[in-house]
Amino acid sequence: MAVVITLTICALAASRPTGQQLLDLVGKPVMMHSLELFLGMPSITKVVLVLDEQYRPLVAPHKAAHGDRLAFADPGKERQDSVANGLALVGDDAPLICVHDSARPLVSVRNVLEVIADAAEHGAAVLAVPCKATIKESADGQFVGKTLQRSKL
Repeated sequence: MAVVITLTICALAASRPTGQQLLDLVGKPVMMHSLELFLGMPSITKVVLVLDEQYRPLVAPHKAAHGDRLAFADPGKERQDSVANGLALVGDDAPLICVHDSARPLVSVRNVLEVIADAAEHGAAVLAVPCKATIKESADGQFVGKTLQRSKL
Protein backbone atom coordinates (compact mmCIF):
# COMPACT_ATOMS: atom_id res chain seq x y z
CA MET A 1 0.00 0.00 0.00
CA ALA A 2 1.30 3.43 -0.90
CA VAL A 3 2.03 6.11 1.64
CA VAL A 4 -1.18 8.03 2.28
CA ILE A 5 -1.64 11.31 4.10
CA THR A 6 -5.07 12.35 5.30
CA LEU A 7 -6.30 15.89 5.80
CA THR A 8 -9.18 15.79 8.25
CA ILE A 9 -11.02 19.06 8.02
CA CYS A 10 -12.56 20.14 11.30
CA ALA A 11 -12.55 23.83 10.55
CA LEU A 12 -13.88 25.03 13.87
CA ALA A 13 -12.56 28.49 14.50
CA ALA A 14 -13.18 31.23 16.98
CA SER A 15 -15.24 32.96 14.29
CA ARG A 16 -17.49 29.89 13.83
CA PRO A 17 -17.32 27.83 17.03
CA THR A 18 -20.61 25.97 16.81
CA GLY A 19 -19.94 23.14 14.39
CA GLN A 20 -21.56 19.74 14.42
CA GLN A 21 -18.06 18.27 14.80
CA LEU A 22 -18.33 18.91 18.57
CA LEU A 23 -21.76 17.31 19.01
CA ASP A 24 -21.80 14.10 21.00
CA LEU A 25 -22.10 10.89 18.98
CA VAL A 26 -21.99 7.69 20.99
CA GLY A 27 -20.09 9.29 23.86
CA LYS A 28 -17.53 11.40 21.98
CA PRO A 29 -17.43 14.41 19.66
CA VAL A 30 -18.34 13.69 16.04
CA MET A 31 -14.86 14.68 14.84
CA MET A 32 -13.21 12.00 17.00
CA HIS A 33 -14.80 9.18 15.01
CA SER A 34 -13.01 10.15 11.80
CA LEU A 35 -9.77 11.04 13.55
CA GLU A 36 -9.62 7.71 15.36
CA LEU A 37 -10.51 5.79 12.21
CA PHE A 38 -7.63 7.34 10.24
CA LEU A 39 -5.15 7.04 13.11
CA GLY A 40 -6.09 3.37 13.41
CA MET A 41 -5.18 2.63 9.79
CA PRO A 42 -1.51 1.62 9.30
CA SER A 43 -1.59 2.71 5.64
CA ILE A 44 -2.30 6.29 6.72
CA THR A 45 1.18 7.58 7.48
CA LYS A 46 0.18 11.08 8.58
CA VAL A 47 -3.02 12.80 9.61
CA VAL A 48 -3.23 16.57 9.31
CA LEU A 49 -6.11 17.82 11.45
CA VAL A 50 -7.32 21.27 10.44
CA LEU A 51 -8.50 22.59 13.78
CA ASP A 52 -8.29 25.91 15.60
CA GLU A 53 -5.71 25.97 18.37
CA GLN A 54 -8.33 26.50 21.09
CA TYR A 55 -9.88 23.08 20.31
CA ARG A 56 -6.63 21.11 20.11
CA PRO A 57 -6.67 20.11 23.82
CA LEU A 58 -9.64 17.88 22.89
CA VAL A 59 -7.28 15.68 20.89
CA ALA A 60 -4.22 16.00 23.15
CA PRO A 61 -4.29 12.27 24.07
CA HIS A 62 -4.14 11.36 20.37
CA LYS A 63 -1.27 13.79 19.78
CA ALA A 64 0.60 12.28 22.73
CA ALA A 65 0.01 8.74 21.45
CA HIS A 66 0.85 9.40 17.79
CA GLY A 67 3.44 12.18 17.95
CA ASP A 68 4.47 13.54 14.54
CA ARG A 69 1.99 11.25 12.79
CA LEU A 70 -0.69 13.76 13.85
CA ALA A 71 -0.11 17.35 12.76
CA PHE A 72 -2.28 20.44 13.08
CA ALA A 73 -3.14 23.16 10.59
CA ASP A 74 -5.16 26.28 11.20
CA PRO A 75 -8.58 26.66 9.60
CA GLY A 76 -9.02 29.24 6.89
CA LYS A 77 -11.74 31.75 6.16
CA GLU A 78 -13.42 29.38 3.67
CA ARG A 79 -13.33 25.60 3.23
CA GLN A 80 -10.81 25.78 0.39
CA ASP A 81 -8.54 27.91 2.59
CA SER A 82 -8.67 25.24 5.30
CA VAL A 83 -7.73 22.56 2.77
CA ALA A 84 -4.89 24.75 1.47
CA ASN A 85 -3.58 25.22 5.03
CA GLY A 86 -3.59 21.47 5.54
CA LEU A 87 -1.92 20.81 2.20
CA ALA A 88 0.84 23.25 3.15
CA LEU A 89 1.96 20.70 5.76
CA VAL A 90 2.18 17.88 3.22
CA GLY A 91 5.38 17.31 1.30
CA ASP A 92 5.52 17.21 -2.48
CA ASP A 93 6.48 13.53 -2.31
CA ALA A 94 3.11 12.35 -0.91
CA PRO A 95 1.71 9.94 -3.52
CA LEU A 96 -1.87 10.11 -2.22
CA ILE A 97 -3.75 12.60 -0.11
CA CYS A 98 -7.23 11.99 1.25
CA VAL A 99 -9.35 14.99 2.22
CA HIS A 100 -12.13 14.21 4.66
CA ASP A 101 -14.77 16.39 6.33
CA SER A 102 -14.80 15.43 10.01
CA ALA A 103 -18.49 16.31 10.19
CA ARG A 104 -19.06 13.06 8.24
CA PRO A 105 -18.22 10.41 10.87
CA LEU A 106 -19.79 7.33 9.28
CA VAL A 107 -17.01 6.56 6.81
CA SER A 108 -15.64 3.04 7.23
CA VAL A 109 -12.15 1.60 6.88
CA ARG A 110 -13.45 -0.34 3.88
CA ASN A 111 -14.70 2.90 2.25
CA VAL A 112 -11.34 4.58 2.79
CA LEU A 113 -9.36 1.64 1.46
CA GLU A 114 -11.56 1.45 -1.65
CA VAL A 115 -11.11 5.17 -2.35
CA ILE A 116 -7.35 4.89 -1.82
CA ALA A 117 -7.18 1.94 -4.23
CA ASP A 118 -9.28 3.79 -6.82
CA ALA A 119 -7.15 6.93 -6.47
CA ALA A 120 -3.97 4.91 -6.86
CA GLU A 121 -5.36 3.33 -10.03
CA HIS A 122 -7.01 6.39 -11.62
CA GLY A 123 -5.16 9.36 -10.14
CA ALA A 124 -8.13 10.63 -8.11
CA ALA A 125 -11.29 9.28 -6.51
CA VAL A 126 -14.32 10.52 -4.58
CA LEU A 127 -16.44 8.60 -2.10
CA ALA A 128 -20.11 9.22 -2.72
CA VAL A 129 -23.40 7.56 -1.88
CA PRO A 130 -26.59 7.53 -3.93
CA CYS A 131 -28.89 10.47 -3.31
CA LYS A 132 -32.00 9.60 -1.30
CA ALA A 133 -33.70 12.98 -1.11
CA THR A 134 -36.04 14.35 -3.73
CA ILE A 135 -34.39 17.34 -5.36
CA LYS A 136 -36.34 20.02 -7.16
CA GLU A 137 -34.98 22.49 -9.71
CA SER A 138 -36.24 26.05 -9.82
CA ALA A 139 -35.20 28.82 -12.20
CA ASP A 140 -36.56 31.61 -10.02
CA GLY A 141 -36.43 30.12 -6.52
CA GLN A 142 -40.20 30.30 -6.16
CA PHE A 143 -41.65 27.70 -8.51
CA VAL A 144 -40.53 24.14 -9.18
CA GLY A 145 -39.51 23.63 -12.78
CA LYS A 146 -38.83 19.93 -12.52
CA THR A 147 -37.84 17.09 -10.25
CA LEU A 148 -34.33 15.79 -10.90
CA GLN A 149 -33.74 12.06 -11.35
CA ARG A 150 -31.95 10.72 -8.29
CA SER A 151 -30.29 8.00 -10.34
CA LYS A 152 -28.29 10.68 -12.17
CA LEU A 153 -27.15 12.54 -9.06
